[in-house]
Order: sequence, then structure tokens, then C-alpha cells
Amino acid sequence: MIDFHADTAYELIKYKSSILKNNGHVDLEKLKEGGYLAQWFAMFINLKKLNDIPIFDCFNDMYNYFVEEVEKNRGKIEIVSTYSEYQRAIKAHKIAAFLSLEEGEVVKDGLHMIDKLEDMKIRLMTITWNLKNSLGSPHTFPNEGLTDYGKEVVNYLNTKNILVDVSHLSDKGIDEILSISKKPVIASHSNARAKWNHTRNLSDEHIKQIANTGGIIGVNFYNDFLSASKISKIYDIVQMTKYLVNVAGEDNIGIGSDFDGIDCPLEIKNASFINLLKDALRKEFTSNQIDKLTFKNAERIIQILS
Repeated sequence: MIDFHADTAYELIKYKSSILKNNGHVDLEKLKEGGYLAQWFAMFINLKKLNDIPIFDCFNDMYNYFVEEVEKNRGKIEIVSTYSEYQRAIKAHKIAAFLSLEEGEVVKDGLHMIDKLEDMKIRLMTITWNLKNSLGSPHTFPNEGLTDYGKEVVNYLNTKNILVDVSHLSDKGIDEILSISKKPVIASHSNARAKWNHTRNLSDEHIKQIANTGGIIGVNFYNDFLSASKISKIYDIVQMTKYLVNVAGEDNIGIGSDFDGIDCPLEIKNASFINLLKDALRKEFTSNQIDKLTFKNAERIIQILS
């Protein structure tokens, strides 16, 4: 299993907890039990909770805490940023930890901030979270797109080793990124709007266009993005996956659980239970297709990184 999105880094620093074992959805013991190869860990920033602390300082504090936790457990997990590093970690029986940024406002002070992120091994970046920022507007403002600076950022990311993540972004913003981007576009934790009508979910047209870039859409486990159910059901995740595969093709869908970032009751209670999803997928997909959905499609994207 390779999961494109979890907010574990935010939870770790919030509760000063351990990546080895904690009360959240993701820790090293749960990842091992679930048979994970890699996990993308998002550095999530809530602009409403900065408390007058500079945003890069908030990001840096979270990043440093996460790195320290990885270092404490270096025999079990390794931060990686390339396919060769990923392979090395897997051969050493370690969890490969990829890093992403969930809030583009971190780079508000100039394009040089993207260079910093690249040096810190950030390899995936959303433009927004759920709030407007200096780069663009979120999904709740569908007709408001990227700012001029946001377009500069996307153009610059095209020259860097950081992929663009359109999860949380407005419809117009996604249109603009699809017209600008020269690399595969990622929607790390997004579902299909035609299957379940929510602004956070993607239109069929965007799903097809993301697939046409060679990108990946990670299926989100949050109940509000799946169905009317008050809990996140395995059946609904499978049906959403089936719909996305029918629209985008089996080579362009992955998993983006949003573990540690969602607060609904879950049938897949945490990462250690992920095999329940694999078992359910067998009713709809072949073994080869399940391999693609759960790790091979992700590995194809990782091979782009260098």
C-alpha cells in the first residue's frame, strides 16, 4: 500500500506524540501491520490557527518535529524523495516516508521559498487548503482561480522537483493548472462529484484531464465525500474507486485516505485495517488492477521524482 495523503505530521506536533505508536490513524506499528510500502505525510497548515506566528515558522516547527520522530525510529522509517531512495528503504524493510505540503501560502514570500521546500525534500504541494490565500481560491469559490502569483508558482513548480496537488482547489483554479502544468497533475485526496455531489470532489471532466496528464487521483475515505452515510464505509470507498476507474482508467487512481485529517467514524479504523479495503476491492477488480490501485500507480509517479 502507498497512500498519497495523511495529516499525521500535524497530529504529532499538536499532541507531542510519537510516530512509533499513537492514538491516531497512522503510526509505524499500524503501517507495518497494514503492509504499507510508503506513506505521503502532509505538512498541513490551518491559516486560521497561526496565532500570529509566521507561517513558515509553523511549517518549519512541524517539519522539524516530524524529522526528529523519524530519526528516533530510523530503523523502521526513512524520509525519501526519489525512486532510488524509495527502493532502498523498501529493501531495508523500512516505511518510505514522502513529504508534501498542504497549504501553498507557505511560499507567499517568493519563489525562492519553493527552492527551500525542494531542499527539504517536499515533493508534492497543494495550492490551497480550504481558505483563500495569495496563490488562489479553494473549492468553495468555484469561479475564482489562481492569482497572478499563483500562476507564477505553478510555472516555477514545473521547473522543480515538486508536483502540483489540486485537492482543495477551485474548479477554475484546476482548469488553470491543467492548462499550465507540464507534468502529471495530482489530486492526492479527492473523489468524484458525479458520484457524490460535494464541491471538494472533482468533476468528471477534471478527472479525465488529470488522467490525461498522467496524474493520479487518490480516493479519500472521508464520509462526506463518499455518500450520505454518517460513517466511512468500505462499500462506499470501493464504489467511489470503481467510479473513478471507469472515468479515469485503472492507471490513474490510487489511495489518498486523509487519515489523521478526518474525524468521522471509519470502518477502516486506521492504517492497520487497510487490508479490509484490499479484500473488498477483490470483488470488483483483478489482482493486477488492485496492485495498480494500491501501489503500482503510485510507484509510476514516484519514478518521475529525481
